[in-house]
Amino acid sequence: MRAAVLFSLAAILLGVVGYSYWKGASEKAAAEREAQWSQPYNSAYAAYEQKRYADSEAMVTALLSKKPDANPTQMTNALMLLGVVDLLRNRNAEAETCLRKAIAFRRQDPKTQAIDLAISLSRLSEALRNQGKYTEAAQISVEALSIFQKNPEGYGKHLAVCLLNLGIIADEERKWDEADGYLTQSAAASEKYLGRDNPDTAVALFRLAELRLEQGRYAEAEAGYRTTLSIQENAFGSESADVAETLKGLAAACRKQGRPSEADRLSARARVIFAKAAPSDTLPEGTILFERAQDLEAKGRYREAAALYQQTISAYERQFGHNHSFVASSLERLALLYRDQQGFLLSAAEPLFQSALSIKQQAFGADTPESAMTLSNLSLLYFYEGRLPEAKTFAERALVIQEKALGRDDLDVALTLNRLGIAQRDLNDPSAAESALKRALAIREKHLPPDHPFLMISLENLASVYIKQGRIADARPLLDRSALIRAKNNAAKSL
Repeated sequence: MRAAVLFSLAAILLGVVGYSYWKGASEKAAAEREAQWSQPYNSAYAAYEQKRYADSEAMVTALLSKKPDANPTQMTNALMLLGVVDLLRNRNAEAETCLRKAIAFRRQDPKTQAIDLAISLSRLSEALRNQGKYTEAAQISVEALSIFQKNPEGYGKHLAVCLLNLGIIADEERKWDEADGYLTQSAAASEKYLGRDNPDTAVALFRLAELRLEQGRYAEAEAGYRTTLSIQENAFGSESADVAETLKGLAAACRKQGRPSEADRLSARARVIFAKAAPSDTLPEGTILFERAQDLEAKGRYREAAALYQQTISAYERQFGHNHSFVASSLERLALLYRDQQGFLLSAAEPLFQSALSIKQQAFGADTPESAMTLSNLSLLYFYEGRLPEAKTFAERALVIQEKALGRDDLDVALTLNRLGIAQRDLNDPSAAESALKRALAIREKHLPPDHPFLMISLENLASVYIKQGRIADARPLLDRSALIRAKNNAAKSL
């Protein structure tokens, strides 16, 4: 009896010891697996926080390639980190892939917090927006916004960023009223939850000021730029690239309100800053080079400007890839220089325009104002080269798109009508030319001040049609008006 009891006690004791050993070994193995994952992940995250994005990407990519025994939360966090790093490095397609996978994990995991899902959605929306996928980007941002709005006090920063993203999307789609609403809400949320002097508040205020400028609300734009400028100077110093970008906008607002001297001073200060500024999180190297190239072009140093535009294209391609809209803008700027300035071959402009058009059609769509403007620019190139049927065809293609997207009295429509009219004039179709050039003049008279150089161009082009028909009496008052505008502009340049 005693032996049996002792045996039972021994068996129980052995079982307890065995279980304790097994449990200890199991916990040790789990801790080792956790360390295999958490240590490299933490290193990658630390590199991300230090803005060493290339190092962070390399670390988390290596971690994922080893396929360690990670739980769903760990996999989600790693994919999110990689997606965010790709996004910050402007590798938007790669970011989209990682973020979609992370979101799929989060939707399947019952432990996922709503805030984590919303942040993932907001980041994916940014990646889609940067690729011109505006419809899906907006839908995803609206889903994220619905989550952030349930706890604005707790999610205030994310709420402001999400509203900003929706505002930018609406702005890119030319949905002005919608953009105005979102950007106004973003600026208010950012100021409330982050503080008026926070750099993120400055971003929202700057985008709102840019929209006000587009809307013709120049006094409001000026006020927004000035507030933005104050925040940026306190946060980054007076010589940062962000300050220079805001000074440019402020100069445009002052010029629109009839204060050219002040505008010139602000523009000059911006150029000085851009000449020595370093890239920032919001203004990459290509943007700095682009501004320097524009300054050289304005000074008439065209060869140097052309070389710097080439560097701009290379910088944008390195950072964003060959098919980014920034690359298209730089290609088109160089093409315009080749087209419009003496000393360059006209034939060198066409392949640049065509490359820009291809990128824009891929990024924005074939029937968008962005693509239409390149078609219009090609029309003028073909006019200069004497390829009149092509000049007419491209202007007509651009005009159809612009009238549908922008309305019949937009200034871009007037620009294309002017190009169509001179092609029709030289193709001996004076009736059509007169109609197009009269429309262009009427639009410009509606929107531009009476001494604007574009009015002078429209007056002279319409007069040329009348002269070709022998209608000197009709041409004379147009030429007299043009001469007065030319004299005023020449006088202003000499001041």
